[in-house]
Amino acid sequence: MNNLFNSPFENALRVLLLLSFNRDRAFSTDMITALDFIALYGKEFGITDSNLNGDNTFSSCEYTAKRNIIQEAIKMLVLRNLISADYNPFGFYYSITENGLSFVKHLNTDYAKEYIATLIPLYTFTKNKTEQQLVSFIHEIAKLKIGDGNE
Repeated sequence: MNNLFNSPFENALRVLLLLSFNRDRAFSTDMITALDFIALYGKEFGITDSNLNGDNTFSSCEYTAKRNIIQEAIKMLVLRNLISADYNPFGFYYSITENGLSFVKHLNTDYAKEYIATLIPLYTFTKNKTEQQLVSFIHEIAKLKIGDGNE
């Protein structure tokens, strides 16, 4: 299948942008997944005026599948030395490498610029929240959204 939409490749590009924006930190797979999901659907979380991937009635259903795609994207990036994996007692944490930063400099599409612009309010919104708080928040928003669809 040649569909690039929501593929590991597309997700890998966003992971690089996300990690380059906060290059001094390392993130777990779950944190990367949560941050990327909130960035894509910022309007639903009250951090942007629009959703990067457009309005989607079933966006909350996408979150569940997103982690597997992000894992594939991370694997691809580690194998290409664009991000590094470090292990600690809590699991693997990923950060961007110099090769990754060099690669990101070439991502100059309108979509990449919009994604980066979304990262500013995203990090303001998430900077004092734990991974567990973000995942819980995503689930709360999903429940509200599903509840709205059934009323």
